[in-house]
Amino acid sequence: MLLSRERLLVLLNALYYCGTENIELSYPPVDMIFYIDLKKKEARAISSKEYGKKLSEFKEKLGKDVDPVCISELPNSNALKDCLYISGVLKPKNISEIETELIQLAKKDPMKGDRLLLIGFDTNALRRRVNIYIQKILIENRLKARFCHSSLIFDELFRQYDKKLPYEWYPPEALSFMKNFSNQSIRDARLARLGAVEYKKLKDVHSQEVKGDDSKDNPDLKIVKSYESLKTENDLLLISGDKNFHDIAQAKGMKIIEVKEPHEVPSSIPISWEGACDLIFVAAVCFGMINVNGVKVYGVWGGKDVNNWNKEELKIEIEGGSKIKLDRFNRIISD
Repeated sequence: MLLSRERLLVLLNALYYCGTENIELSYPPVDMIFYIDLKKKEARAISSKEYGKKLSEFKEKLGKDVDPVCISELPNSNALKDCLYISGVLKPKNISEIETELIQLAKKDPMKGDRLLLIGFDTNALRRRVNIYIQKILIENRLKARFCHSSLIFDELFRQYDKKLPYEWYPPEALSFMKNFSNQSIRDARLARLGAVEYKKLKDVHSQEVKGDDSKDNPDLKIVKSYESLKTENDLLLISGDKNFHDIAQAKGMKIIEVKEPHEVPSSIPISWEGACDLIFVAAVCFGMINVNGVKVYGVWGGKDVNNWNKEELKIEIEGGSKIKLDRFNRIISD
């Protein structure tokens, strides 16, 4: 069964109505990695230290004869913070400052002759799905601004995500959960895929596109230069998740906000049901496969194509009473 990111809410409802108030996201080599209390709306992650210890023990049991490509598919402890941040559960350190500055910059009204505010992103910002924070701030504060994007960003994302695991793929028994990953994007490339999906979403909301050149300049510099053409008739704000891009844009006299990631994961994080869905989605993509209270959730599987990526679909293997509830809720929504 395929479920989109948005339809994961149906899965949570099915589990909840089967008596589950606590959601556990588990990764086979480590066991539980995230815990969500749906009633209290709180999330917790396993500590980086504990994750690293369990993963090391798992690798030791695997032995030294395992294909290095298989080992490379086992994320280190940084993946915990990545999942929380990319899903939007863990907010940027400077989210308040970002909101304040956006409100200030978007005060002007194009209907009264003011210049329109255009907001553009760098590659890292889309990989980290920072655009979602920005869109939320604009909507909640009813700010008048539009998005823009450079075609060079997609080119860079394509180079990052066009890396696949072997077609002939035979993981050992201990890594059997990976057996359906063959000919699919490698772990880091999957995060670039998420960025490409966000790029497409921007295009779909009539974001203004600018073309880049084919020069041999630094990639960040080329993206900054491509945005410069918009400054003539618009106010332009760039959003970056990369210090190098930020410094280049600033040196070129561009208005830019650097979104700063938190260094630590709090012991407890507020989370909504929608946030829980996003965390499940991102974790499944990042780890390749996770268990959600016994339900197998695959972020990659044999035959997953660009349409599945763009629809933000996951493959679900579910049985028993939860499956009956899930099928019922799906029918209700579809009717």
